[in-house]
Amino acid sequence: ESPSPPVTVSVLEPRGKGAYRISEGKAQNRETIERSRAMMKS
Repeated sequence: ESPSPPVTVSVLEPRGKGAYRISEGKAQNRETIERSRAMMKS
């Protein structure tokens, strides 16, 4: 669909995955999000 900002990732995959816990605002998550986005695209 449309490219979403990191904050929207939690809405896309709210399945309790630590990587998607954007509410914590940890810089580490940013790398994981980028990776997850790439996986979603394929």
